[in-house]
Amino acid sequence: MTENCFFFLSGSGESIDPSELPFDSICLGRGAFETMLFTRGKPVLLREHEERLAASCVSLSIAARPQIAAIMRALVRHLAEEASLRTRVRLSVFAGVPSNLPAAVVSVSEAPPPPPAVSLGISSVLRSPSDPTAMHKSAAYLQNLLIRKAALERGDYDDLIVDTQGNVAETSTANIFLFCAGKLVTPSLACILPGIVRNWVLSASHSLGITVLEQPVARDELAACTSAFVTNSIIGLVPISAIAGRPLVPASSVPEFSALSSSYAALLQESA
Repeated sequence: MTENCFFFLSGSGESIDPSELPFDSICLGRGAFETMLFTRGKPVLLREHEERLAASCVSLSIAARPQIAAIMRALVRHLAEEASLRTRVRLSVFAGVPSNLPAAVVSVSEAPPPPPAVSLGISSVLRSPSDPTAMHKSAAYLQNLLIRKAALERGDYDDLIVDTQGNVAETSTANIFLFCAGKLVTPSLACILPGIVRNWVLSASHSLGITVLEQPVARDELAACTSAFVTNSIIGLVPISAIAGRPLVPASSVPEFSALSSSYAALLQESA
């Protein structure tokens, strides 16, 4: 599989024709989405993705929890025979117009292997803690796409986003963990997406006896950061090689990261 393929589902989980999609909601970005990794047809952290998508859809008045559950069940059935080792699945759910069932657009493509390390810049676009969509994967995703585009054109993998209070939030596509003054810290949930792999890292750290502090991280504190890594559902845990041009010590040399990375690799192996 090299190119995207698509299929379409109603809020009851039934297959529908594209002509039945709620185009008013699609054009206005009245939707939410999840990007998930499947390994040989099996979803990674499916329950966590379903719960986050359902919570967002309820909060944003897009769909009800039973509808998300039906869509997820249909999605898993559709992909059960997928043989690729790494499949990237984007599930976008849009509100019904005016009172019809919501509908889902599913995009399926091959997921490339994670990069060995990534460099980050710092975006000039500020994130507002008062933004009602900041903690959701809203279909109105253009700002994030433009931030990523600017980073790629500059030669970085992505850009860190800072909020209007001067605190580090996340990148346009990932959460961040930083080793600062001997401590592992990650920005608190003020105006960031509660990432699926971010949450997995927090839970796994507890099991492994690793202390992670969830707290505000001021932009100025990045200068004291020695190592760092980013997380999302497609790349997993990836070291950061540099932030704003300043090289970092490879996270792979930090015992805590090595332990977490090995544990996540075991999770993927179990899912395959």
